Amino acid sequence: MRGLKKQRRIQVIILALVCLVGATGLIGFALRDGINLFRSPTQVAEAAPAPGEVFRLGGLVAQGSIRKGEGVHF
Repeated sequence: MRGLKKQRRIQVIILALVCLVGATGLIGFALRDGINLFRSPTQVAEAAPAPGEVFRLGGLVAQGSIRKGEGVHF
């Protein structure tokens, strides 16, 4: 009986490790294109991005800073 418990415990540990390796592989596969980081307009103005660099522009919009007309103007 004791040997069966020990064997079951080892099987559970091995299964957990296989699942952990699988999850790590899936995360790596999902992130292979990279992570698009948010940058504020101030950061972009201070240091221009490299040609072809992909990033997301984010930040808060100040009250009254958007004028609507033929398109959107800041």
